[in-house]
Amino acid sequence: MFVRRVLTILFVLVWSSAAHSQVEQTYEYDATGNRIAATNLVRFTSTAAFHFHPERVLHGDRVNIYGRNFPTGQKAQFSATFDGVSADVVSVARRVVTVIVPEGVATGAVQLTLPSGTVLDIGTIALEGITLSPGEAEVFFGETIVFEAEIVGGTGGEVEWELLSGSGTLVPSIIPGEHIAEFTLPDAAVGSTFPILIQATRSDGIAATAVLRPGCSATTALGVPSQTVGTFLTNSDRLCVDVMLPPGAPILIGYAGPEARLKLLGPAGQVLAETESGTAASIPPFVVPSIQLYRLQVEAAGGAVGEYSLGITQLDDPSLFYWINSGVGSWKDPANWFGALVPGAGDSALAAVNGGATVVVAGLDEIATLACQEGLVVTGTLSVGSAAEIAGLTTVQSGGIVGDGAVVLNGPLLWTGGVLGGAGGLTVAGGAEISGGTATKFTPLGGTVELSSGAVSW
Repeated sequence: MFVRRVLTILFVLVWSSAAHSQVEQTYEYDATGNRIAATNLVRFTSTAAFHFHPERVLHGDRVNIYGRNFPTGQKAQFSATFDGVSADVVSVARRVVTVIVPEGVATGAVQLTLPSGTVLDIGTIALEGITLSPGEAEVFFGETIVFEAEIVGGTGGEVEWELLSGSGTLVPSIIPGEHIAEFTLPDAAVGSTFPILIQATRSDGIAATAVLRPGCSATTALGVPSQTVGTFLTNSDRLCVDVMLPPGAPILIGYAGPEARLKLLGPAGQVLAETESGTAASIPPFVVPSIQLYRLQVEAAGGAVGEYSLGITQLDDPSLFYWINSGVGSWKDPANWFGALVPGAGDSALAAVNGGATVVVAGLDEIATLACQEGLVVTGTLSVGSAAEIAGLTTVQSGGIVGDGAVVLNGPLLWTGGVLGGAGGLTVAGGAEISGGTATKFTPLGGTVELSSGAVSW
């Protein structure tokens, strides 16, 4: 009798759910063929919705509706309503549908309509929470921003303010029922970390958070590679550069000018790299995962103003040796070259960090080809085998620039000692100032010296 009753119950269960489920039966046998276990697995195939989260929302919030067997790939055929108001369906997965709470909604029923036209009643939602205005903003050093909190629904009538991150002064209003607070960012000398988070919390614990990010005095767009100049007009300037960075090879960013700090922000505004403040700074070579728009912030520090230069270079040629020091450095120091390898007689090198760096040749250094957009100071000997082109200030104090290669000085030349030129000749395109001794001190070593533009001061 007991066995028959169990079988009857199983029969009714399977029969009653046959249109909405599948039954999988699994049997286990021993070595002699006797059945020792049997398993019945009921798999539901019908679509159903069970609940949603969160239950207390504000306009614009995302709500997840949880259930089973939602037909994926048909998002456009889904629809949802909150208190009778149509809502945008963001995404559909097998177990969850995400929608956005529309404007104009009050507390009321939530319904989800399937592609088949079936309407599922999910439950009742409550419009309740707290909002902050502004919810996000850009702020400058020394600036004051006024925040206002609005309580929606519920019974949490008082508001408590809190500075969650960053530096500054947050002063709530002392007037009862006035949900206002003033935030003042310190001046540039004090500084602050970003983003700054300010939170307003109702007496029942529901909270809202506002985000402050650094504002930009000016914004420009650059490509890769590029070098540009700008000017700090005040000691609180923050100049921003938007650049589309390509993936693959490392990117080098360098700065020279009045004391400043660099900060690189990712596509979502997250801080990827930053430097200490200084008159020469660089973000070490890094690789981006995909081509996207990044923002570089150049922030004045130390109260200095004036002109600066900025360079962005992709180290994408494996045959080149790349100079990476944004300040003054020795040619012979491996730390000044990408990969910590110093180029030699058969190599090619590129120095293009920020337009304000200085490469110092103090001993005997050899190179096949050199493209230098920075300054070059020679107190030793630089031997050029094929060609060299220098865009910055070239200062030759002793030793000299020699070899079989053609040397072109597109920047100014300050020649106070040593020798210049070789079999390939020397072209001075940026003018020259010569001083410091007898004429024989400046006799070219073979080839020719050509003054293509500018003037010579002897």
